[in-house]
This record gives sequence, C-alpha cells and structure tokens, in this order.
Amino acid sequence: MRLIRWICVLPGALLAALLISFPIHWLALRFDAKGLLPGISWQQFERLGYALILPYVMIIAGAYIAPRYKARASLVLAAIVGFLAICGIVIVASNDSLTLDGPLWQHILTVGFWFISFSYGIYSTRRADEW
Repeated sequence: MRLIRWICVLPGALLAALLISFPIHWLALRFDAKGLLPGISWQQFERLGYALILPYVMIIAGAYIAPRYKARASLVLAAIVGFLAICGIVIVASNDSLTLDGPLWQHILTVGFWFISFSYGIYSTRRADEW
C-alpha cells in the first residue's frame, strides 16, 4: 500500500494543482465582470493567483499523500516544481518566438509570489511527519 501512495505523490500533487486552477480562473473572470480589477487585466490577475496558490497546493497535497517522510517529500516536490519553473523561464528567454507579455512589475511580483508560496508551503510542512 505504501508503494502505491509513493507512486501517487507527484501525480496527486499535479492533480490538486489542476483542480485548484479552475476556481482561480473563475474568480479572475468574476472580478473582471464586476469591475473589481481597475488597473489590471483578468489574465494578469489570474497569473498572479496561480503564482501565489499553485506551488503551495502542490507541496501540501504531495506531503499529505506521502505515506512517510512527509516533510522531506515536500522539499523534493518544491525542488521539482522550482526546477520546472526555472526550465520554463530559460526556454522562454532563449526562444525568439516566445515573449514575456505584460509589464515588468508583473513578472517581478509573480516571482515574489512564487517565492512566498514555496516558502509558506515548506514552512507549513515542517512538522508534516506528525500528520
């Protein structure tokens, strides 16, 4: 049974992130429809929401699914997600046909939100082995 749970850690964390991405998208559209986003488009608001919520959800979900060593599993998940994020940035930066749309402050804020989300996810799972 433990082997099956270990196999499900990464897919389960990805599924949790996928499931939480729809409410973020829905909220962004709702805020835009009600006029609550005065200086920002709903796409920018959605990207900032993804940066703030998705890494945290992946780390917490993976730690919850892991049968043992939950705190270490959360660190490994954080490293995997961070590595994939850096690879995506490198691919966009090195490809001439892909561009980073939007103002510079949005990209800086997105990186800051990712850092906050990673930090809080790892902080939240520091005693996860007691779960």
